[in-house]
Parts: sequence; C-alpha cells; structure tokens
Amino acid sequence: MVSLSGANYHFWNDKMKDSLFVKNMHLSVFSTQKPNSMSDEEWGFKHKHVCGFIRHFVDEPIYNL
Repeated sequence: MVSLSGANYHFWNDKMKDSLFVKNMHLSVFSTQKPNSMSDEEWGFKHKHVCGFIRHFVDEPIYNL
C-alpha cells in the first residue's frame, strides 16, 4: 500500500478501497447504517479500527491538515 502524499490521491483512493474490501473492513466506511447484528459498541470499535488502519497510510503533512 502506498501512503497518501497529496499528489497521489486518486491512485491512493483506489488502492485503499481495495485494501479495505480485502481485509473485510469496508462496511464501516461504505455502509450508511449499522448492521442490526452489531451492537453500538461493536460498531464504534470497528469504525475506530478502520480509521486507525487508514491513518497508517497518510503522510504526516497531510494528516495534520
């Protein structure tokens, strides 16, 4: 996976979407509502987990904007 640097957003975006689907982390990003089978606590944890994963692939100057 490449890091988002500001000049590569379109390339990074496609790669990030692929990574999220492969790792089965896409629901909390692309879903419009929480699945009924998940508690609010589980859903919140999953969301934080995905946010942390995405942050690993954002360069520091972009992250601090």
